[in-house]
Amino acid sequence: MTWRQGTKGPLSARFAWLRVWPAYGWEAGECAGAQPHWLLIEQRDEGSVRYAFSNLPANTSRIAAVRYWRRRLPVEQGYQQMKEALGLDHFEGRSWHGFYRHAVLVMMAYGFLTLERLRLQEEAQQQQQQQEADRSANPAPARRKKGRCADRHEPSGPRLTLPAVRRAPQRFLLPTYHLNCPYCRALAHR
Repeated sequence: MTWRQGTKGPLSARFAWLRVWPAYGWEAGECAGAQPHWLLIEQRDEGSVRYAFSNLPANTSRIAAVRYWRRRLPVEQGYQQMKEALGLDHFEGRSWHGFYRHAVLVMMAYGFLTLERLRLQEEAQQQQQQQEADRSANPAPARRKKGRCADRHEPSGPRLTLPAVRRAPQRFLLPTYHLNCPYCRALAHR
């Protein structure tokens, strides 16, 4: 089964989709009333084999199960990027609340970066379409500026850096002080 086109050609593997019953506690008869689960077996073209259990409904087709199985890859890549680039694994606190806040900030930064990347890709695509439309309207060759590539896309606005991305959500999470309130005025000037 082929699930998508990769950089080196179509990505494909052989899949088996079977109903199985759990065997834990079989010696004592504990698994006698257990419900069946799905077992998805993937055999890649290079020979590697992967297994996954699923609790999908009994009427789920093999094709639907493979689609669900393949959807996990972007999630795993996002988690890896949050760990490597945004410091999800750099928390050294001791409380659940601290880790929760750290994870929320990392996920907000990841979402912001994803939206910015998509926005820049869309702008580049629109700019390329505009250039193609201009070229078709004006068949004369355009003159290039010296020392710079005219077709290179330069993002508008400030360059995004990791410290800037980390500071951006913190500005929104900081408490706002009302300077006409004496209590808030005292807190703001600490």
